[in-house]
Amino acid sequence: MGTDWGFPMDLSKSFDCVSHDIVMAKVARVVEDRLVLKLIREFFEAKVMEDDVCKN
Repeated sequence: MGTDWGFPMDLSKSFDCVSHDIVMAKVARVVEDRLVLKLIREFFEAKVMEDDVCKN
């Protein structure tokens, strides 16, 4: 059928210095569903609540 693979890693800070546009272009090569791509983009743009303050 298909190939299932994965690897453990901590992504918490990995997107602080990565171009989201480049990542999205690479993801779009393998993900065709526009709704999934939109969801991933929204994760990149999501804010974080820390000490009752919303941060980017």
